[in-house]
Amino acid sequence: MKLLPDMQQVAHILIVDDDINILKMMEMICKRAGFECHIAASGPEAIKLVSAVPDYFDVLLIDTLMPGLHGFDTTTRIRQIPDAEHQYIVICSALATADEVVRAVESGADDVFYKPFLPRELVERLEGWTTISRMRRVWMRIPDQARFDHFYTHAAADEDIQVRVLAAEWLVYIAQTVDERDQIRELLHTWLNDVEDLMVQTAKRLLRQLE
Repeated sequence: MKLLPDMQQVAHILIVDDDINILKMMEMICKRAGFECHIAASGPEAIKLVSAVPDYFDVLLIDTLMPGLHGFDTTTRIRQIPDAEHQYIVICSALATADEVVRAVESGADDVFYKPFLPRELVERLEGWTTISRMRRVWMRIPDQARFDHFYTHAAADEDIQVRVLAAEWLVYIAQTVDERDQIRELLHTWLNDVEDLMVQTAKRLLRQLE
């Protein structure tokens, strides 16, 4: 199975907000950055779009305060749609509170993005979210018992350095047990003496994340 998603393929972003001005602004930012942007003015409209093409969107940006169906409820409903599990859902909120984060997690969201924001910040975050979304899609196509070993093998011995780095980053992101984290840590320590600077710098960064 192919490990590395096709990151050259245009990312499809769905923006959900009842404020037309916000929609237009975010759509403009996304399009200028090269993303394929889709918009929905309400929760029900977003649910309808995702239900029609559940394997289409990479990232969903969902506003919290919308009439009719709140952003958290919209997220919960979308998470119930078959074949839409890989999508990265981000709650967009103007309230930087612990309660907002808790409600976002409980609804099934992957992250919270606070307003106001800088266009460059949104673009950078979208790039990262898209990578996670596409890696998750690959991950879900591998049998449960083979997932960790599959990615570890690529991180340890793939001929393509970019694949090794991406596999290692994903392992750190999804590691669940102490044993898995120890295996990753041991592998990364071997990278510290590699001749490739990308491997060395990646190892240092990921080891800090594992601390």
